[in-house]
Amino acid sequence: MKKLLALLISAMTILSFCGFTADTDPAKVYQQAYEKSVAATKQEAKAVMDMQMELGELTIPMKMDMDMKWSREGGKYLMSAAGSMTAMGETMPFAYYYTDGWYYMDMMGQKIKAPMDMEQMMELSKQMMLQSPTAELFDQVHMDEVGENYRITYKIGNSKMKEFIGQAMGMVNTMGGVSDAAAADTAEILPGTMNGQMTVDGKANILSERMSMNLYMKIADETVKCAMRMKASYEPVGKDFAITFPDDLASYQEQVVPAA
Repeated sequence: MKKLLALLISAMTILSFCGFTADTDPAKVYQQAYEKSVAATKQEAKAVMDMQMELGELTIPMKMDMDMKWSREGGKYLMSAAGSMTAMGETMPFAYYYTDGWYYMDMMGQKIKAPMDMEQMMELSKQMMLQSPTAELFDQVHMDEVGENYRITYKIGNSKMKEFIGQAMGMVNTMGGVSDAAAADTAEILPGTMNGQMTVDGKANILSERMSMNLYMKIADETVKCAMRMKASYEPVGKDFAITFPDDLASYQEQVVPAA
């Protein structure tokens, strides 16, 4: 179950803002919103993902939801992410935190922590925030106006999906080291294609995203077919919010994150 959670979180990762003037090139509009998101000093997002795994005649539906907040203001970095995974009739909550140079994880009845510098955690947070693909990966892209907003629809083919997955899977090694879930070492991802849709407002804020992707995971001698559907919503960049932490962080057991 722990490996399934690590794989699902990594899949969610594969699937996540200065005013702007609408451009007739949808890739440029997308990239402006993407770059504003990356440059943000605070971000809040909510996401839900459904995944169906097929192994021979066995079909395993899974669902994950996650709420995440992070802030990098005044030379200090804070992050809080919490959600749950449902698979095989079991729902398992999980939570991740970062404050004062420590990364904390509460999952599968284990509460563990590891020292992590701010640069590492900022990169991990970007990946956990449902890192969106960059526009140069698109094989097809077009844009529609929806009221005062812009809806950008795109497709990423198999060859460029390999590059995208390679970038996004960097998070799994870090999470696997902290959680002792060795999914990154036991699973090979064989990419398919991705279809996505991003809605952007007139200030280059990403309002929502939808992504669908098919891929294969090779685990030992078995090949698992995966179909994933994800939707996410974002609060506008600059909106104020509070990040809170549980009172028992000091009691988390320390672990050392393996070097990359």
